[in-house]
Amino acid sequence: WQPTAAAIVGVSVDGYPDWANEKRFGKFQDVWTSIGQDPSVIYYLARTDYKDDVGSWGEGFKCVAVRETNKNDEEKSVMSHFFYKNKQTPEGEVNEVTEKVTAIKEYGYQDVYNAIQYHLQNGNTLNDTLVFSDGVSCDLFQVPYANSGAGGFELWVNGENIRNIPKYCEFLFKYFSKKEEEFTIYNEDDCKDVENFNASKEPHA
Repeated sequence: WQPTAAAIVGVSVDGYPDWANEKRFGKFQDVWTSIGQDPSVIYYLARTDYKDDVGSWGEGFKCVAVRETNKNDEEKSVMSHFFYKNKQTPEGEVNEVTEKVTAIKEYGYQDVYNAIQYHLQNGNTLNDTLVFSDGVSCDLFQVPYANSGAGGFELWVNGENIRNIPKYCEFLFKYFSKKEEEFTIYNEDDCKDVENFNASKEPHA
C-alpha cells in the first residue's frame, strides 16, 4: 500500500484540511463562541509558528492581548481591542489598535460560523479559521497568510490560564503546527506593562 499525497499532508479529497469537517468537528469550531465573549474576558496570544504579522501587529510582535466589545448578534461582529508590542515599540510603551471582526464561514461550512474576518484600518481584510475552541480556556486558529503565505497557527489562551496553559491546548498547537520553530508571544516578564495597560481599561459592552 502506498499512502496518497492527501493522506500524507492531512488533506481531504475536497482539498480542505482534514480538520475542516463540519459534520465531525463543527461543534468545536463555533467562532461566535470564541469572539462573542463578555468584555471583561481577555485572551492572550500565547504561541505562534510565525514571527512577523502582515496585518496590524508588525515585525517581532509580542505580548498580544485582545478584549471584545460592541457585540452585534445580528451581523455576528465585535470590536476587537488589541494591545501589543513589537520591534518598534519604545521601552515601557504599549501599542493599541481596534478592528472590527466578523464571524464568517470557510471551507464550505453551511451552518457553523468557523472563521473570523479582520477589517483592518487600511481597508483590507484577513481571514483566520478556527480549528478548535472550548469557549473557556483556549482557541487554535489557522492563519493562511502567515509565513509569507505558507500558513501558520495561533494559540490564544484565556487570561485566567495564561500562566498555566492547559496541556491539551499546548498539545493541539504542536500537533497542528508541525513546525520545528515556534514563538512564545506571551512572556510574563516582558508583558507586565500590557497586563497593567489592560487592567486600566474599563470594559464596556
